[in-house]
Amino acid sequence: MLALTSRLTSRSRGLTGFVVGVVATLTIVGGGVAIAAIPSTTTAKFNGCVSKDTGVLRVINYQAGKRCKKSEKGISWAQGWSYKGLWRATTSYRPGDVVLDNGSSYVARTASLAKSPPSDASRWGLLASPGPQGATGPAGPSEAYSAPDGPLHLTGTAFSTARSLALPAGTYSVTATGVADGDSETVLTGATCRLVLGGTVIDRADMSVLPDGAGDKDAFSLNAAATLSAPGTAELQCSFAESGKVLSPSLVAIRVGSVSTP
Repeated sequence: MLALTSRLTSRSRGLTGFVVGVVATLTIVGGGVAIAAIPSTTTAKFNGCVSKDTGVLRVINYQAGKRCKKSEKGISWAQGWSYKGLWRATTSYRPGDVVLDNGSSYVARTASLAKSPPSDASRWGLLASPGPQGATGPAGPSEAYSAPDGPLHLTGTAFSTARSLALPAGTYSVTATGVADGDSETVLTGATCRLVLGGTVIDRADMSVLPDGAGDKDAFSLNAAATLSAPGTAELQCSFAESGKVLSPSLVAIRVGSVSTP
């Protein structure tokens, strides 16, 4: 390092502190002036030299051309990473900055601006990325399918569908409700409604519907739990001994994790 000397006059004595500060922060290398870069602005690392005799560590400015002596062993270490959150094209990054982009994390190898981490491996190193998609777990009880309060449904002596729901495979608790109303005004008539899941009857109700004037409507509710091994339908089906209609038919299916029987 070259020594800097200055003859102070009465007008320049006030600059003494400034000159000393400049001398303390500048290094003369091969006739040029290099600003200290510790740690390195390109690798974000500290560099040092350890004496082979005494073990004393001496930190050097490797980026400015400083090197260890033959009597020393060179070492380097990282300054630590700085988390910067989501990567943004408008942000300037330095070595050691860590960002998130599309679910993966990256550490900056060099300074960059508007260089997307996934597209530039020379400037960014991948730290972690999402793993493969795991298996789908069992559905919770809040997954519900509903066909509420449908229009009046006319039916005769054969079973016909008053309400239906298309369902994916799974285990369900199914409920159907409605009101059976016979057409006869003079005689007692029979009615049957059943709950069907995937073509299998899982619950049914047999009713005697009174003639008009004697309260000929009979409300019913069906409920059962069962499993669909493949996509299928849940249906409310009804029939009358003669003819009749189902008022306000409704159907609700709630997918559950499992069904236990006492």
